[in-house]
Amino acid sequence: MTKCKAITILTLLALGANAGLLQAQSLYFTGTETNEIWVAETDGSGSPAVLFSNAGPDACGPVGIDWDMSAGKLFWGTGNNDELWSGNADGTGTPSSVYDPFEDSAEAHGVAVDGANGRVFFTRHWLGLWVGPADGSTHPTMLYGEDPVAVEYDPAADLVYFGGLDSLGIFVGAADGSGCRLLYLASEARDIAIDPAGGMIYWVDLDSVWAAPIDGSGSPEVLFGDNGGKLRAIEIDSATGTLFLGEFDTSVGDMIWTANADGSGSPTTLYSGDFGSIRGLAIPQPVCVGDLDSDGDTDHSDLGILLADWGCVGSGPEDCAGDLDGDFDTDHSDLGILLADWGCGVA
Repeated sequence: MTKCKAITILTLLALGANAGLLQAQSLYFTGTETNEIWVAETDGSGSPAVLFSNAGPDACGPVGIDWDMSAGKLFWGTGNNDELWSGNADGTGTPSSVYDPFEDSAEAHGVAVDGANGRVFFTRHWLGLWVGPADGSTHPTMLYGEDPVAVEYDPAADLVYFGGLDSLGIFVGAADGSGCRLLYLASEARDIAIDPAGGMIYWVDLDSVWAAPIDGSGSPEVLFGDNGGKLRAIEIDSATGTLFLGEFDTSVGDMIWTANADGSGSPTTLYSGDFGSIRGLAIPQPVCVGDLDSDGDTDHSDLGILLADWGCVGSGPEDCAGDLDGDFDTDHSDLGILLADWGCGVA
């Protein structure tokens, strides 16, 4: 047992030394006025390209956007059309409607996907926060009626965070609809980003980027102002502590800029140009199968959990903390999975 641990640790240390930095990730964003979904790189290399030019039923196009890495899908709301659409993240095929217009009139804006449970949360401006199967197999239901336009989902805590124009606040609620509470007063929350591991929530209100503790303690503070346009989109890369902001109606058209999530330093322009009014950003984060402590990566902390649980034999899925392959024990098979995933999500 001691020898096995020693060999494992040495192997992992060698892997960590050779892991290097994370490669650039894909950055997806919406062109609302041109009915397009765009794709670019988080490091600013290359030029943004149109992924889909038919991202809605008419010229009034996509707004909020999110992803499901396990299914290789993107999901987005179509604004005034009040439809939820999806398409392949690699740009193949033709995007299509998941949920068609409802009998009542609203606007489909924010989207948050729970890929593990095959469900998608989306906001219908004036008519609340809704949830339904990501495959559109049954009609969605309303979770909360606080009139949001933005939503984010925390899978580890099974919580939804949402806010909007007329709700005058940032809310958190159980994903099963059993209850929600006000976190902060906010009169113009256009988009939200969360960093549960870092304990922070962020939002934009056309003019400013705000940050506050995700549990509702403390007071919100302005991290950055706008660049003369309208801030309508925000996303965070939690692994690097980088915020991505989408703004339109600036002197150079649309802009995507980056900034440190702790408010330090100065923002940097990543892309600028005519992208059809950016109103949604999405950065697919890696799905780390070896992430035992649910902090978004596979590292020494997860290894410690697995080694501490080594030899556990249970009878159900919750019995062994190091069980990664679902066979109710912690053994060499689970160690192999963790080793293969080593460094996932680590900046």
